[in-house]
Amino acid sequence: MNRIQLKEMAKGQIRGNIGILFVCILIVSTITSAVSALPGIGAIATIVIAAPLDIGLITIFLKLRNGEPPKVEELFKHFDVLAH
Repeated sequence: MNRIQLKEMAKGQIRGNIGILFVCILIVSTITSAVSALPGIGAIATIVIAAPLDIGLITIFLKLRNGEPPKVEELFKHFDVLAH
């Protein structure tokens, strides 16, 4: 598969989903920025909060790659690990 074919395949996967992907990225970046601005605990809190959000974002992109529709709820699914 050449670069042009890969690019067309990627475009097909995000077609119709660009809005939800934009919202997901916006949510992750907003939460991460807000947490990092906390005085005193910002750096540590960012690590604790950003990791599950990033894993959720990666999960969304992998599911999209596999033909599943992206869902915002996936962003927060990996916080269960912190609760246990």
